[in-house]
Amino acid sequence: YAGRTIQTWAVRSNSSTRKVYQKEKETQEDVINVPNDNLQVPRTSKRMKSDFLSSFIPTTGESDEHPIEDEIEEYLKENRCTRDSDPLEFYRKQADIGKYPILCRLAKKYLGFPASSSSIERVFSIMGSLNRARRARLTTKTMEDFLIYREFRRIELGM
Repeated sequence: YAGRTIQTWAVRSNSSTRKVYQKEKETQEDVINVPNDNLQVPRTSKRMKSDFLSSFIPTTGESDEHPIEDEIEEYLKENRCTRDSDPLEFYRKQADIGKYPILCRLAKKYLGFPASSSSIERVFSIMGSLNRARRARLTTKTMEDFLIYREFRRIELGM
């Protein structure tokens, strides 16, 4: 039973990843690329030289370099990082060399931590409502499964 559950989870995870990837790719296609040589950028202070938001703007030439299947399959063939390595640093390096452009944007979007604690407070609130006296028989595993299911549904519904 456990092997089948892991297999089902892996298939759903693969499917969800491809859906999120496709959605990000479609978002990228809606962006209008403007040649940089015609832009006049105002001077900025030294502190503003590296604009965090500019890393989310796709550069010209990203659109058709890697079809969906090729980029994901190429990534899956890559050697795995060690537990000590920083995933964001890996994606930062890949973005610098122009490898995995869409996966790098997704990594920034989903691997970065939120600036507030409201999302984790929501999880505690949900778990608190599940763990009331009338539902005290729910095991920790059942509550954990509920949260995982809830997150999968949010991804599937695009929330």
